[in-house]
Amino acid sequence: MKNDFGFKKVVGTDSVYICIADADTRAVMGAKTSRAPDLEKRWEELIAANDGEMWEWGNPPEMVSKFLDTNLKGYMHASIAEMAEVFVHGRGMGWPSAWLIEDSPLFVGQEVSSRAVDILEADSALCDFSDPRLQGIHDQWAALFAHLKDGAGKKGYKFDEIRWAIPGTARSGVTMCNRVRDGVRQLEQIESLGAPFDSLAQQMLKGFEAYAPRATAAVRRGSRRRSSLWGLTTEFTHSDDPSVTLPKRAVKIRSLGSVQRREPARHVARDTPNQYLDPSWNFYGPFEFEINCSVAAARDWHRHRSVMPWELTVMLNEKEQLIKSPYYDMSALSKGLWAETSEAFWAIFKDVGNPSWSALHALPFGATVKLKCHAKLPDLLYTLELRYSSKGANAEYKDQAKWGLYRLATLLGPSITRREKILGSLSKKDLAFWETHRALL
Repeated sequence: MKNDFGFKKVVGTDSVYICIADADTRAVMGAKTSRAPDLEKRWEELIAANDGEMWEWGNPPEMVSKFLDTNLKGYMHASIAEMAEVFVHGRGMGWPSAWLIEDSPLFVGQEVSSRAVDILEADSALCDFSDPRLQGIHDQWAALFAHLKDGAGKKGYKFDEIRWAIPGTARSGVTMCNRVRDGVRQLEQIESLGAPFDSLAQQMLKGFEAYAPRATAAVRRGSRRRSSLWGLTTEFTHSDDPSVTLPKRAVKIRSLGSVQRREPARHVARDTPNQYLDPSWNFYGPFEFEINCSVAAARDWHRHRSVMPWELTVMLNEKEQLIKSPYYDMSALSKGLWAETSEAFWAIFKDVGNPSWSALHALPFGATVKLKCHAKLPDLLYTLELRYSSKGANAEYKDQAKWGLYRLATLLGPSITRREKILGSLSKKDLAFWETHRALL
């Protein structure tokens, strides 16, 4: 690593440079840009301050620490911490914890895929930060999933059809590649949830401190006010409610703008589908996008940061039981296990002093939840097209995206739909369905 260490010109360019150094040093070098017509001289000053020697990775000269303490911690120039990036991988958490970490439009990273990876294979223990009372439920779901695995495919997204049986207490993992400023703020908001999620935040923050100790310490403010959307809500509906039992009724899009609004005065129409709409469409007005979907698909929709925040609601029937997603064949599931799982959800949800978000650990991936977001037209269309036409798209969210595109085309009308190719990503079969049934949609 020391051989690559330094501030150097990129080969093949006349005036493009890179800085290969630890996160704290890169942040300082970036900050010095505003006062340095020749940034290379600033690097030479750092070298001189270290007696002309390269330092060990993560242990820069005292000049770096003093600069961050003075300008970042002292003068509150927090933008400096945006130039310190980290790579922190946390494992052993469940999907409710992963949701909290990823619940920011500024999140950068990845989560272990439950479509392609057997997240129960290596360790069938309860995930971290979950309620120990769920151990019995966890073991039953893990046994059911193990039974279903025998018939799963061998390649690609082989768990697509059976991941409904993954318990909410399965152990997963998240990698954060955030900037220090954004990541610390997100983790400190999680910290304010209290036990058990404060431990999740503190452990991830230790990763930030190991990667960029000075920048992390400088922006730490302690627990910050959490998102009100992390206060879990429930909604009751009838068992035969078509918005839950019929996939085609599970997606709603509502215009939040004026009925008399006009198209942008100037814009360039899309050449092809799956392109981002002209930025002028951001002034067209927002839409409300709502989906009843499985926990499995909810995690996939949630990763669309451009339409954050997402509101998550647990759906329950008139018997106060969780509702099975209609997208999957759950004939292998016993009524007793579903009833027991619903009881476990309520036991944790109603606990005094226990954050209700913890109750999500009781939800298997096949339970139905409602997602809702508000989005500008370019972001909403991008989200729907990507979920519909991405390579290897999951059958559930692809179907939901299809109905979303149908709903959007109905709202926008034939002129905009045709010119902006709103339905251009659809297959011939799905487009033919629209042409035949659009008067009924």
